[in-house]
Amino acid sequence: MKKLFSIILILVLICTSVTIVYGGDNYITVRDVVNRLDKVAGSYNPQYTKEKLLSSSSFVLDEDVTKAQCYYLISRAFDNFPQLQGDCLANAPSKVTYYDMPMWAGNEIGKMISCGLVDNDGSGAFYPLQNVTEKEFDTILQRVYRLYGTNNKDDFYSYVNHNELLEDNSDKLEDTGNVNTIDEAQKHNVEMFNDIVNECIDGSWEKGSKESAIQNLYLTIQDFKTRNEQGVEPIKPFLDQLSQVKDDSQLNAFVEDYTKKTSMPAFVNFSLAPQPNDEGKYGLYFDCYVPLMYISVSQNPDELERYKKYITDMFELAGESNKKALEDAENVLNVEKLLSSDIIANGDSEFMETVEADGFDDSSNIMEKLYKSYDLDVIDSKFKTLDLKAIVKAFGYDENLPLIIWDMNRVNKLSELFNGEHSQELASLQKAYMISIGGMYLSQDFYDLYDNFLMDIYGTDQSVLDQNMAPRTFISNQMSIYISQIFCQKYFDKSKKEQVIKIAENLRDTFRERLKNNRWLSGTTKIKAIEKLDNMDLQVGYPDNWRCYLDYADIKSPEEGGTYYSNMLEINRAIVKGAIDFSKNYDVKDMWEVQPYDVNAYYVAEKNRMIIPAGICYALSSDSPESNYATIGTVIAHEMVHAFDTQGAMYDKDGNLTDWWSAVDYSNFKEQCKKVEKFYDGYESATGIETSGQLTLNENIADIGAMACALDTVAKLGNVDYDKFFTAYGKLFFNTSTRQYLSLLSVMDQHSYGSVRVKRTLSNFQKFYDTYGINEYNGMYVKPEERVNIW
Repeated sequence: MKKLFSIILILVLICTSVTIVYGGDNYITVRDVVNRLDKVAGSYNPQYTKEKLLSSSSFVLDEDVTKAQCYYLISRAFDNFPQLQGDCLANAPSKVTYYDMPMWAGNEIGKMISCGLVDNDGSGAFYPLQNVTEKEFDTILQRVYRLYGTNNKDDFYSYVNHNELLEDNSDKLEDTGNVNTIDEAQKHNVEMFNDIVNECIDGSWEKGSKESAIQNLYLTIQDFKTRNEQGVEPIKPFLDQLSQVKDDSQLNAFVEDYTKKTSMPAFVNFSLAPQPNDEGKYGLYFDCYVPLMYISVSQNPDELERYKKYITDMFELAGESNKKALEDAENVLNVEKLLSSDIIANGDSEFMETVEADGFDDSSNIMEKLYKSYDLDVIDSKFKTLDLKAIVKAFGYDENLPLIIWDMNRVNKLSELFNGEHSQELASLQKAYMISIGGMYLSQDFYDLYDNFLMDIYGTDQSVLDQNMAPRTFISNQMSIYISQIFCQKYFDKSKKEQVIKIAENLRDTFRERLKNNRWLSGTTKIKAIEKLDNMDLQVGYPDNWRCYLDYADIKSPEEGGTYYSNMLEINRAIVKGAIDFSKNYDVKDMWEVQPYDVNAYYVAEKNRMIIPAGICYALSSDSPESNYATIGTVIAHEMVHAFDTQGAMYDKDGNLTDWWSAVDYSNFKEQCKKVEKFYDGYESATGIETSGQLTLNENIADIGAMACALDTVAKLGNVDYDKFFTAYGKLFFNTSTRQYLSLLSVMDQHSYGSVRVKRTLSNFQKFYDTYGINEYNGMYVKPEERVNIW
C-alpha cells in the first residue's frame, strides 16, 4: 500500500513539476522540496530515486513543509553523508540535542546532527512544526554541499579547496583558532625574513654594508662578557648628573645635554612627521611621559608594592644604597601619582571627548580631530622651568615647525610639575626611566630584573621581554628597513615590481572604462569619480626612494668598540637625523607606512593612495596571467574599489573629506549598497553562523567590484583559461577556523569569511556560470535579477 501511494505521489509530481529557484522568504511546500531534491540528490547519492525518497512517508504535497519534514526529506535524499572531518568538524555545532524531536524523524535528522548540519540555538527546541522558507531550505542545502565539497556547481569554494579543508589542522587551530592563505603566506615571508637575518649573522660582509650592520648589532647583543663587565657604566654619567640636581635649572640643563648627546626623550619627546591635515607639510609631534605601569598597578595594593620593590631593586642594581634607592622609589611613585590622577579618574580625556562627540562613523577623520596644531611658543610658555625651544634645538629640529598634540590634558599635567617644587622627584623619575629602558641593553641582571617583574605582574612563567627582545626578533624589528631592502632585492626586484605596476594600471584602465559605462551614475559625478581614480597614488612593492635612516648609524662590532647600548644610541640618533634629512630632500609621498614584506594591501582614503607591498606580490605571484589577475589582480582592484565604498566615497581625489556627489547619484549609490547588504546578510560561513551584510558591506563592495575589473581585464588577453582564473581566486581565500573563532569573526571582522567571499562574489558573474555550466538547480546559482554589482 505504501509503495502504491509513493508511485501515485511520483506521478503527481512529474505532471506538476515546475522550475523553482530558491532564495526568497516565502514558505515552500513539500512538493517544492521534493522537486528540488530530485534535481540535485543524484549527484551525491548514486542510489537515489524519487520512489525511495517518498517511501515510508505520507506527506501532503501541497502543504507548506514543516521543519521536521524538510530535514527528514533532505536526509533521505542524500542518505549516506560524508564523515565529519577537517574544517567541517572544527566549526560544527556541539552538543546538539532537542527535547521535541518527533520519533518518526529522529533517525534521519539524527544523521544530519551527527554531521554538523543542524544548528543548536541553545534553547533545546527543534520546533518541528515550524514552516520553512525558501531561503531556509536553501541554507540547509548549502550546508550539505559544503559537507561534501565535491561539486563545483554547488559549492565552488569547498570544491577547489577540498583536500585542504579535509586536513586535520587541529594543532594549528589550537594555537590561533584560524588558518588561512594570507596568514600562511605571511608566516612564510617571515621565515624568509628570518633566513635573511641568519645569513647576515653567519656570513662574511664588506665593512659598511647593510649585512655587516645587522651582523654587528647581533654580535654586540650577544657580547654578554662586555655587557656584564660594564654593568651600569654606559649610563652612569647621566645618573650621576641627575643625582646632583638641586633645582629645576639644573634639571633643565640635564635634559638639554642628554637630548643633544643621545636623541633620547627626557620627560618630553618630539618626532618629525607629516601633519595629519596636510601631508605636504611637516610638524613636530609632541608627547610627554605617561606613567603607564603605575596606572596599570595603582588600583591593586599588592601589585603597587611589587612595582615599588622593582624600582627600589633597580636603583640598588645601579649602585645606590638601599636608603637612597628607597628614597628615589618614593619620589618616582609620588610624581607618577600626580601625573596619572586625571587619567585614572577619567581615562584618556581628550580622546574620549572626541569619540563621544563624533563617534567613529564613516565621516569622522579621527586623525584630524585628535591631533591639533599649536605654536611652540604657546606650549613652551606652559613649562615655566623647562625650555622646550632648547630641547627642540638639541634634537636638531626646526623650532618654527608647529607642534602636533593629541591630548593637551597630559601636557598640562606634566607642565604643572615644572614649577620649582618637584626637582628631585622629577630627577628620580628620569633616572628610573633611563635604567628601565637602557637596562635592557646593559648587563643581563638589569634585563632579568625587569623581565621577572613583568612575569610576576602578568602572572606567567614565560619570559615577557623575550617575545620582542630575543636577539633575532629584536634585530628583525630594529633593522627591518635593511632586511626589507635585502628581501626585495632577492625576491621582488625592479622587473617584478614593474610587472605588478602594469597589472595595476591595466586594472585602472578597466575600472575607468567601467565608470564611463556606468548606467546609474550621472555625468558630473562620473567625471569626478574618474578624476579620483586617475589621481589615485599607487605604491607597489617598496619605496622608489628608501627612507633609510639606518644609513646615518655607525653600528660597530665588539672589535670596533661597539656595545649593545652604544649601537642602540646610534640607531636612535639615526632615526632623528633621517627624519630631518627626509623632510628636506624627499617628496613626502615617497614615505611608506607599511613594511614591504607585509602580506597585505591597503587603501588610505585621506591620501587617495593604494599600497601594495612586495610581500603580497611575491606571495601571490604566478607564471600564469589568469592566476595573477585572479589573485594579486583582485587584491589590487579590491583596494582600488575601496575608494568608492561607503567610506572612501566621502573623500575626493585629493583625500579631502568632501561631498563630491550629486544628491541623486548619492541616493542611487545608497540604494545599490542596500542590495549588496541584503545579498550577503544571513549567508552562512558554517552551520548557524551568519554573515552580517551591514558589517561586511564595504569589503563586499570591494570584492565584487574587484572581480568585475579583473574579469574584464583578463578577457583582453585572449584565449583565457577561466577555470584556472576562478580556481586561483577560490584558493586565495582558503580559510579554516574553530567555531569559537568563526563566531567572533562574524560579529567583528569587516570582511566576509573566505568561503562567503568566494561563493557570493562569483555568483554575480555570468562568465562563472558559463565556465562551469551552472543552472538554476545548482547551489551556486543566483537569479540574474538578484545579482549585485555597484561598480
